[in-house]
Amino acid sequence: MFNHEVIGLRNKSFGLMIDLWCCLIQRDFNARTPIVYDYLSVIGGAMLDPSSVKVIVFAHSQGALILSAVVKLIEREAILQGVKHKVEMYTIGSAARSFGTRKYCGQEIHGGFGRVEHYSNEWDWVARTGVLSNIEASVGVHYIRKKQAGHLPLIHYFPDDRFLVSSPGSKLATYLKSVQNKRRARKARRQKAKHA
Repeated sequence: MFNHEVIGLRNKSFGLMIDLWCCLIQRDFNARTPIVYDYLSVIGGAMLDPSSVKVIVFAHSQGALILSAVVKLIEREAILQGVKHKVEMYTIGSAARSFGTRKYCGQEIHGGFGRVEHYSNEWDWVARTGVLSNIEASVGVHYIRKKQAGHLPLIHYFPDDRFLVSSPGSKLATYLKSVQNKRRARKARRQKAKHA
């Protein structure tokens, strides 16, 4: 989709109760679990790689909470300041109450990063207690789907492209539209070849 190498970073589940406990200590006490440093290693390494032009990160739910801790570490690492512009981050149903710190970025909306976008359903409980509870504390642009519930990305957020189409200025929408246009062009070429 982005014509880049894709690396999946997974946060292992230990069951509902332990996962909720981990979320609470990460969010409310700023505790950094080992996975935060694993993510920082991968993302920071990609940022510092001279051959990488862009680092695109997607995070959902607790993953966005972990990513918010990584962002705070990136903001404090002098070696990463000169390459923050390479990073684009997209969160879906974020459990994080804050994302980045505006004081480290001179009030710039994306915090010196290439792009930061947050997607939330208004009635998604995780997003309501997370990113929607303190929008002013987060860098980036917020896209909120009004009167919508649900937390699963493909079922509740992006079952089709209407949410993205109705999100003016969304860079993620631009990426997805270019993929759709390429698919349509391939389909048209196949149809033309079939009838030739």
